[in-house]
Amino acid sequence: MAINPSQKPEALDNPMQRANEINDPQFSNKQGYFPYDLTHQEVISPLFGHVTPCMTLLTAPGDRIVMQDNTKLIRNQVNGNLLSTLNQYIDSFYVSMRTLLPTNYEKLIVNPTKGDDLPNSALPQIPFSAFVREWFNSDKEVSFLYDPNGDAYDLSAQLSVIMRLSSTEYLDGADPEMVNSVFSYALCRYALMATILSRGQLLDYLGVQFDVQGNADFSILQQAIDEFFDNFARLVEYVEPVFAYEVDIPLADDVVVIDPFGTSRTYRLVDFDGNFDLSLFRSALADVFERGKMLYFPSLYVPGDVLTNLVASCNLLLNNIVGIVFPYNTPLSSYIDDINDSTNPFERGHISPLPMLAYQQIIAQYFSNNTVDNIFNADLYMQLLRAVMFPNEESSAFTKEPTFTYNGVSTEYDYASAGAFYYSLLSNEIAGRHNRSYVFATLFFLLRRSLRYGDYFATARPRMLAVGQLGINVENGMVSPIDVTRNLLMQRYLNAANYIGSGFLPYFASIYGVTPSDTMSIPRYISHRKIEIGNQITNNTAEKQGAQTTNLIAHSDDTAYDVFIDDHGILLNLMSFDTLPIYTSGLDSIYHLADRFDFFNPMLQNIGDQPIMLSELLANDTTATKQFGWTMRNKEYKYKNSRAHGIFCTNLANGYLVRYPYDDFVYSSNADVKISSDFIRDKPRYLDRVLNVQTGTSPANYWHFLVSCTNVVKTARAIQATPPVLF
Repeated sequence: MAINPSQKPEALDNPMQRANEINDPQFSNKQGYFPYDLTHQEVISPLFGHVTPCMTLLTAPGDRIVMQDNTKLIRNQVNGNLLSTLNQYIDSFYVSMRTLLPTNYEKLIVNPTKGDDLPNSALPQIPFSAFVREWFNSDKEVSFLYDPNGDAYDLSAQLSVIMRLSSTEYLDGADPEMVNSVFSYALCRYALMATILSRGQLLDYLGVQFDVQGNADFSILQQAIDEFFDNFARLVEYVEPVFAYEVDIPLADDVVVIDPFGTSRTYRLVDFDGNFDLSLFRSALADVFERGKMLYFPSLYVPGDVLTNLVASCNLLLNNIVGIVFPYNTPLSSYIDDINDSTNPFERGHISPLPMLAYQQIIAQYFSNNTVDNIFNADLYMQLLRAVMFPNEESSAFTKEPTFTYNGVSTEYDYASAGAFYYSLLSNEIAGRHNRSYVFATLFFLLRRSLRYGDYFATARPRMLAVGQLGINVENGMVSPIDVTRNLLMQRYLNAANYIGSGFLPYFASIYGVTPSDTMSIPRYISHRKIEIGNQITNNTAEKQGAQTTNLIAHSDDTAYDVFIDDHGILLNLMSFDTLPIYTSGLDSIYHLADRFDFFNPMLQNIGDQPIMLSELLANDTTATKQFGWTMRNKEYKYKNSRAHGIFCTNLANGYLVRYPYDDFVYSSNADVKISSDFIRDKPRYLDRVLNVQTGTSPANYWHFLVSCTNVVKTARAIQATPPVLF
């Protein structure tokens, strides 16, 4: 096999004799391996529909790692007889530092023998405490609430002002809609930051745990977060049975689609009996955050005690964040600290963003569908970060990414560096930074939802052809047979491209018949494990004699994986759950067959895609002729979706995990109901409806499963156990 010349020593007859051993000492720091037992336990409470980290491990070059995951899962008392089969998945990935820091990784690792070293601003550290501080100062968006004798109010002061305006009286000249907008904006920023800092979210699972114990059981910060969400839920229950969201976010249209259903959407927050539904509230809030949107309350006539409690909980949350998250108790209204000092803006309150970025890249690369999702690989996710942090628009202050000087050359920052973070999201000179920081937080610090597998509707494609033109010129009422032949071949190509999807490697392998050397900088897949969760039905419970509940119990096997690591990086194990969705509405595809062209004909099976009719999902007259998505020809002979019948649609509706399409589309026009990134993913509330007990409002108290994950990790590393002082 040929060897790349750049990967072997110089062998030319060079007058300098650089390859001669006499002239080249060839220093090598090779040393023996030492064993390390990194076995540890992660006790987690994941949700159905979330991809949850269950192991995070830093790696070093030359590592030899044997991994074995022993998990025990229990979820007690599912209401009634749960007949659906739940599956638990544990997937392992490796993300190299080169993937996370594509621009300056080599400069970071290699110590220069001449010239400059990397400045602190180019290191992979983000000023997290300053980011949180900026979060509670929105001086650009609320002009009519400015204090005429001082600076802008912080969000807590804004809520206090709005509380006084929440009856029928408003400030002179203040627009009621503006008051509602400011209130919604302020409350949404609180809710998102409380979610990010709460237990049970991404930072918590990756080991960033801001915690000061108030007593033996609760942390001070988590108490404030819990109280905030409890009051928030009460407020929403009083305000409206539904709420909408809207905001203008500067993202590039060719990189990400903000909302496949339009610019705004309304969510139902009450059940069919008209009662406030906690599950719907949590689901709507998570959906708003995931889309980078803001809450908006159409009306604000609520009892004063509800707003009073909310403001009190916001103040409590605010004060505890100041004391816990910030390394120094700098007042929020002040900008006097090192992070905003132009002479030294890169010292205080920093954390590494690499574990969070590794998680998000893995989700983009492996938990996506490249025929439906706009972000379907790690590179596109990095482009999305660039679109959020450095939008190239006429109204933007950015004409290019900020740079630093390295050996006299302007060098771009990596997106996961202090300089890029500071200049794009914290600099007071940049307009629109608050909106962009909000979107950045949703992209960077939140858990992601898992894909639905093996589902009839989720396998649909949004279009029948790939991108391309198939028009034929008509001259004198005729078309050229050459044009017809050419277009038939072109249509065959576009159909094939549509089946393959937008991924580079599968496209190259399918079209050209060879797989290129994988030199792309992407997260690496290691292993995939599927564990079926068993059901144990219990009769004659104490509270309701004769009632039945279901205990869900699962134990993993003893499969081990041997991994060799050749670079700095991060190992991540991610846990997720799925089930085969069961539908209760729609017309089976059999009822769409009419003539000889609908039934299977071997000579007509290659004429192209056929639609999945919306009436197969939502059976009513107005949707009978609309298309939900596209699938391969004769799909009614190749697929079968799961359906519930009889008493399982009425009295035993909690006996299985059902997906109600009306839950997602009730406030959208039928014309807009298409296959989308939202539809192909599970939501936690799909499991809520079968639970015997609804858990709390905050992420820390909202759970479906209790999992004890023992990560048995045996490593051999070229790291001395007890290194000498000097060698």
